[in-house]
Amino acid sequence: MGRWMRRFLAAQGYTTRSLDTFDEPKEVALARECLHSAELIVCSTPPVATAKLYSEWSQKPPTGVVADIASIKTPLIKPISALQEAGGSVASIHPMFGPSTFLLRNADVVICDTGDAEAVLTVERLFQPTTARIVRLPLADHDRIMADLLSLAHATAIAFALALPESEHPVRSTTFQALRSLSAAVLRESPDVYYEIQAGNPGSLEAVERLRVALDRIVGAVRERDSAGFRRLFEEGQERAPVSPNP
Repeated sequence: MGRWMRRFLAAQGYTTRSLDTFDEPKEVALARECLHSAELIVCSTPPVATAKLYSEWSQKPPTGVVADIASIKTPLIKPISALQEAGGSVASIHPMFGPSTFLLRNADVVICDTGDAEAVLTVERLFQPTTARIVRLPLADHDRIMADLLSLAHATAIAFALALPESEHPVRSTTFQALRSLSAAVLRESPDVYYEIQAGNPGSLEAVERLRVALDRIVGAVRERDSAGFRRLFEEGQERAPVSPNP
């Protein structure tokens, strides 16, 4: 997402620099020179690495707004507070899409409230000219919600793929194709990043445990040949996942 953010910021009129150890040494040197004078610094590193950077910057905070785009916020809560106490201006966002996204139509961008109204407004303005949907959340609530949106969703897709037979069937249903395509899309992503989303979010285990319980309920209804119980599962599912109206 770092490269995506750089292209996006350039399109917004920013002169951008990338501080990446894999970049050319000249580019890295230029970025380091700009670090403490830049209007905006976006950290697209993993949460633990971002937390370490924030701790270092607390000794001499950058003058511009510092923002992370991490999928998990818990490791950043204390470092954000420390950087703010040192005089830093800190925002926190979470683009709810991947780096292959080109148009932001129907894409959500979460803006977390860090308690710094000016910093929050700065990052919010970046997406106001786009068709993205801006969603505001308290920073402390972010990971609890993402346990459902990411941890549960990813675990469901991975579990479906693991349950597939080793040999491919000669026929396919539309439901099967849709689920397999979803699983394949998830499994194309970085296992390290997705592990961090699962293991780093305090709410992940509770969300995935609900998935296990749901599967047990389905298995139980089928094993007991309980048609009424199975119908109740359907009705409960319909309440939790109502059909969305056409856009």
